[in-house]
Amino acid sequence: MAMKSKEQKAPQVDWADVHYQVRAGFSRKSVLDGVKAQNPEIHMSYPRFCANYQTWLKQFPEGSQVHAKPGEEMVLSHEDVQTKIQLPGKKDPVVLRIFFALLPASGYLILDMFEARSSHQLFGCMQQTFEKTNGTTERTILQFKDASSDLLSATAGYDTRVVKRGKRFAKPTGCSTQITSAIRFVMEKVASNKPGSAEQLRSLLCRLSSDWNRQCALPLQVTRERYFEEVESLFLNLLPAKRPCFTDCRVARVPPNNHVIYDGYHYSVPFELTGQEVRISASSDRIQVFRRDCIVAEHDRAFIARRGQYFTNPDHMATPSDRNSREWPPERLIVLAHYIGPNAVRWITDRLEEAAYPEHAYNSCFGALQLARQVKPNKMERACRKANQSKHSSISHLRSLVGS
Repeated sequence: MAMKSKEQKAPQVDWADVHYQVRAGFSRKSVLDGVKAQNPEIHMSYPRFCANYQTWLKQFPEGSQVHAKPGEEMVLSHEDVQTKIQLPGKKDPVVLRIFFALLPASGYLILDMFEARSSHQLFGCMQQTFEKTNGTTERTILQFKDASSDLLSATAGYDTRVVKRGKRFAKPTGCSTQITSAIRFVMEKVASNKPGSAEQLRSLLCRLSSDWNRQCALPLQVTRERYFEEVESLFLNLLPAKRPCFTDCRVARVPPNNHVIYDGYHYSVPFELTGQEVRISASSDRIQVFRRDCIVAEHDRAFIARRGQYFTNPDHMATPSDRNSREWPPERLIVLAHYIGPNAVRWITDRLEEAAYPEHAYNSCFGALQLARQVKPNKMERACRKANQSKHSSISHLRSLVGS
């Protein structure tokens, strides 16, 4: 009985602390020496120490946080905010997405936000994440359904291997469980707080990431923030001396108004390229248009201007004589409007005359002619008459009058 009581009082090894030190880069031999120095009553050989440590590890699932190696991988994901939010300089509310960056080994979470369908803002969130962690992991998992090849190649400019997995993992793992838990935690808080502005959302995300990172990373009994700062940050790769630049490339065919569209804005190209295929290259501040690897147009990129606005270089526009020889001169639009009625002629003529260049009104005119094919001429005539009387020039207002 005395021997049994003595065995019960024998000091136990804190295997969570041992694992913390091993993950921090200390050898198992040095950790064992430290354990014995701290508690001389522990008498354990090195093989026995390693065997007991492996037994402690096996009690956790293979994909759990305990088995994740520091600096091995980072998971990036995003989710849509359910309510539209008004941004400074924007006429209409926009859909924002919450950006998630999680390090599975520590569970450290970084949150940000960007405008939906803006690849440049998404890449900006990724750059800020790498700068906040002051390094990159061996592998970066992009859990983005719509990650473009340009985004993948720009991310590869950092010292990390980029892997795209869409919105689902092939099988449940520790990192997929953690990112799912983090997304659920954040989205529930956002839904309950209902931020009405970008500043409110940004402040909320800052508070949520701080709350998450100050929680203990079980079973290590240390906060995620401390584990990241003291352990995982030591295993990250260095950032490149020069920040990679993201350029979004798209192929488009030049329409009759010789303006290509990018991110809702119209940029002019030489009128001789009408009907030809060009490549649009958009950086953070410039729009360049290429034809067979030669730059044919260049513009400052628009951000806060009204969507649908035209940015025109006068040198790109046709002269009146050149305009009449093209496939779609303004007079042809007016001739087609005669088949509808005099009110339609007046509506299209007014659009062509009030525009700085007739080409700026082509989209509205084509929309009106297309709408006239879908309804009876007398109904289109009544809608044009009402639009002329109310001095409304938008094609959307004309559509609403036809539908009323």
